[in-house]
Amino acid sequence: MRLSQMRQRFRRASIRASSRPRLRTGDPPDDTDKPESHGARATSGPAITSLIQDQLAQERSLKDSLESRAGVIIASAGTLVTLLLALVTFVSKSEKNLFPVVSRSLIGAAIASFILAAAFAILAIRPREYGVVDEQSLREMASEKFYNTSASLGEPQIALALVKLIEKTRFGNKRKARFLMWSVLAEMIAIVFLGSAIGFTFA
Repeated sequence: MRLSQMRQRFRRASIRASSRPRLRTGDPPDDTDKPESHGARATSGPAITSLIQDQLAQERSLKDSLESRAGVIIASAGTLVTLLLALVTFVSKSEKNLFPVVSRSLIGAAIASFILAAAFAILAIRPREYGVVDEQSLREMASEKFYNTSASLGEPQIALALVKLIEKTRFGNKRKARFLMWSVLAEMIAIVFLGSAIGFTFA
């Protein structure tokens, strides 16, 4: 290859390199080749709605648990009252005085306490009106107007309705828990009376 041809090729390469655009120091990079983001910005609405739904589910689960415990107290108190009444009837018909006066009084107090415990438990599980979304609101939500509403407008309304349900359910659960606590306390007092009666009898 001749020296003149090599020089010509070198000059062409230099001209091509100088014709390319150069970035100055500190210039922002060119983002024209990057793909644009077409998705909408994520919001916290779905997470908030999920949290509210979890809270409502917990309150309903607590309601079922309180009613189940109250049912156990009613069954146990009713069984013990029946047994104690049968025992008192048997003793009263017996010619021998098997129980002293103090023991009989304590047995009577135990029966009364068991009945009181059962009564409180019945109050805990008695049917009462719980918070629900009324039919008119559900009918409006099912209309075409609300179905075509954007999520940013509809989700806050739904979340607010769920919060109202949580408030009413918690109020009912607090009343159930209060009656259940009194029921357990009355049953504990009844057991103390019954234990004391047995102690006086065999002392």
